[in-house]
Amino acid sequence: MAIRGENRSILVLEQSQLNREIGATISLQPNASKFVEREWGLGPELKKRGSMVDKAFRICSADGKEHKRIDLTAKTEYGGDRMLYHRQDLHDVLKSAATSVHGNGSPAEIKVRSRVISCDCDAGSVVLENGEVLDGFDLVIAADGVRSNLRKSVLGEESNAVPTGQSAYRMMIKASDMEGDAEILKFLDPRESMTTMVIGHNKRLIMGPARNGELFSIVAMVPDSKSTSVSCRSYNN
Repeated sequence: MAIRGENRSILVLEQSQLNREIGATISLQPNASKFVEREWGLGPELKKRGSMVDKAFRICSADGKEHKRIDLTAKTEYGGDRMLYHRQDLHDVLKSAATSVHGNGSPAEIKVRSRVISCDCDAGSVVLENGEVLDGFDLVIAADGVRSNLRKSVLGEESNAVPTGQSAYRMMIKASDMEGDAEILKFLDPRESMTTMVIGHNKRLIMGPARNGELFSIVAMVPDSKSTSVSCRSYNN
């Protein structure tokens, strides 16, 4: 990966005790997939794991009627495709590229159970929740999510994540389990490489395949208790 180099020490601090990703799918837009697939040379390894080019984006109403289809196959100014991955696969390939002894320069080090509570950007040091102070690295990445404590240290002011008013519920289904349902097949082919969004009032379903069509992912976006005036165009009029 481009971030690695000779005599460059990199530390990744993961607050979780797990050094792996779980469930769900993820898509990368062309400006991001260009680097992952080509610049960093990870395309062949991701292809082995079932990466897919997202060919189209469909917008449908809750009754299954398609209202719009956007072709995503045309080459863009970014020089890449919109790609679909299983999160586990993308995470594992990126982690291997960062930590493998066969890459360019020194491999990155990953430290789990390492929640960062503060940092000194000028001194290049971080303080962990257990009181440990870490320094002496060229680059320290704190993988501590949307509730990161580092925004104030980096930006010089409080900058908390802003609630969207929606919650996301994810599930994955084997495509083979869906292919026996005639009603589903009238609406979509679970193995076809495209993304489908179903809109109904202020709720959405976003769906698509992964791992060469073996799995089908569904994300339900619904208003949560923090919702104030979340709205979404409805096609059910």
